[in-house]
Amino acid sequence: MNKLTNEQIGYIAGIVDGESNVSIRRIGSHKTKRSSFYCYMSISNTSHELLVYLCNITGLGYVNGPYKQFGDNRKLYWKWHVPQSELLPLLEIVRPLLIVKRKIVSLVFAMRELQSSDWRTTTIEILASREAIYQEAKLVNRRGYTANGENSVDTQNGQYRAEPIKIGTCNGQA
Repeated sequence: MNKLTNEQIGYIAGIVDGESNVSIRRIGSHKTKRSSFYCYMSISNTSHELLVYLCNITGLGYVNGPYKQFGDNRKLYWKWHVPQSELLPLLEIVRPLLIVKRKIVSLVFAMRELQSSDWRTTTIEILASREAIYQEAKLVNRRGYTANGENSVDTQNGQYRAEPIKIGTCNGQA
């Protein structure tokens, strides 16, 4: 990864916090020791220039596209992908600045601590811990999840609640 200025780190952290998809995917069956988990990040945006800039200043990942969105009048978009092999150094430097993505990034680091290159040394406890982290990551990435863990989607009908959830105060006002 390229050396970044504090300003670049702050800018990247803002983009990661607001625009990225940080996720954990399972590869293989959860019932076998050979199943593994893949952590990744992608950012979709209609600004190709932005994504190429992020790719160039970090020296990480690659940009794909353009892709067509559903609907006739929508702009084309591109994706910046940062694979697992390059992801942790980037997340490490932006982690202190994250708000919205703080929980999922913590889960990514927890998962990486449990990953082993030798599946034969994986215990039942490690498998259970990996599965628990994966399930929590799915919950955190579910639509409607808020930074404080509350769900803004009505689970009965799948619609957003009419009343917003009060997460905190701004300038001391509730």
